[in-house]
Amino acid sequence: MLITMMVANSQARTVGAVQLALVTGLMVQWMTDPEHALTAAEVIEGIQALNLPLRREAVFNRSDRH
Repeated sequence: MLITMMVANSQARTVGAVQLALVTGLMVQWMTDPEHALTAAEVIEGIQALNLPLRREAVFNRSDRH
């Protein structure tokens, strides 16, 4: 997977565990309550929303170095 190539070896286990937790959770939702489970678009929107604070922090930290 592409993400694995972008992280350090020490982070690969953590990234894989988070991916597995996400997929497992989605499977449980789809199996137990498919009518209310998230769509693929909603999952992507949620992941992007989680990433926004990290991106803002990275930009802030980068501008802080000057």
